[in-house]
Amino acid sequence: GRTPAASAPPASPDSVLRADRNLVLLLAVPFMLVIPAFFGAAFARGLDSFVSFGFYGLGIGFTIWLAVALSHTWPQYLIAAGWLAVRRRLPWHLAAFLSAADKVQVLRQRGGAYQFRHARLQDYLAQVPESSGPKSIGPGDR
Repeated sequence: GRTPAASAPPASPDSVLRADRNLVLLLAVPFMLVIPAFFGAAFARGLDSFVSFGFYGLGIGFTIWLAVALSHTWPQYLIAAGWLAVRRRLPWHLAAFLSAADKVQVLRQRGGAYQFRHARLQDYLAQVPESSGPKSIGPGDR
């Protein structure tokens, strides 16, 4: 007979981000080392030109790696969460906030994602703010 495979532990939002971060950083190795070395070795006629072409390859490798990295979850998360935290639309420590909300059962965790538990909260958060333009300060607002 066949024995069932041992199941892996369920993914958590932290583990999903951590795995994607590790992949993005691992991808930096070939783009930052192999491509510059290739350019240096393929086009160089001496040590000076090896360094010059190596820097050229580093620029190309960094550009390609950046394009690949930005297609992944971890950099997109950092950019979006940082931008929203600066604009005071999310807490700075988003992962800790979401974990605490999960513990008090406002959110539930489903694999690598969180879901809001209550329909009224979902409806409230889905509302578009009226205006995010500058607000005037009146005499009673100080």
